[in-house]
Amino acid sequence: MQSKFLVALAIFIVPLTAVCQSDSSGSSAGYFVSLHSGGLIGTSEYGTAFTSSLVQGIRYQRFAFGVGIGHDAYSDFRTVPLFISVNYDFVRYRGNSFFVQMNTGYSRAWNPGLELYPFLHYERDNEFLNPLIGYRITTGKFNLYLSAGYKFQAVEYGWSWEGRVNTHVRHAIERMALQIGFGFR
Repeated sequence: MQSKFLVALAIFIVPLTAVCQSDSSGSSAGYFVSLHSGGLIGTSEYGTAFTSSLVQGIRYQRFAFGVGIGHDAYSDFRTVPLFISVNYDFVRYRGNSFFVQMNTGYSRAWNPGLELYPFLHYERDNEFLNPLIGYRITTGKFNLYLSAGYKFQAVEYGWSWEGRVNTHVRHAIERMALQIGFGFR
């Protein structure tokens, strides 16, 4: 599992080394990449958690479309969401923007503690939803993001003991997300 995560992470990090070029054709479309991190605040059984994500894509006028990968570290679970991202700048002021953003996709969850027990267990991929509102500060090709939103992930797992007892559990993890990020365009 760890090697698959590292390969997926490498696929998203390699474009960070690319140099963005301006388009002389007059089109306002351009490439962007952004890295975000912050906290997931909640009061249910999984408590407060750390979140990080990497998003890259295309920005065209007030819209941005991208793909992303993240990592969330809850007390009992780790999740890796793979998602698409749609962003709209609803207010622009002096090159800075207030925006709304929707990230949605699937999340891979696992419980590192379950590997210690002598029974068969499994985890399943589940839905991921993350609407955000935020403010982007732009200086040249550098962006600073401040955002807040809601994050929903379903965690589904089960186990069996010598084929006699089967248990299936599904949890909905809902958190308020507060993030800061930086990016390039």
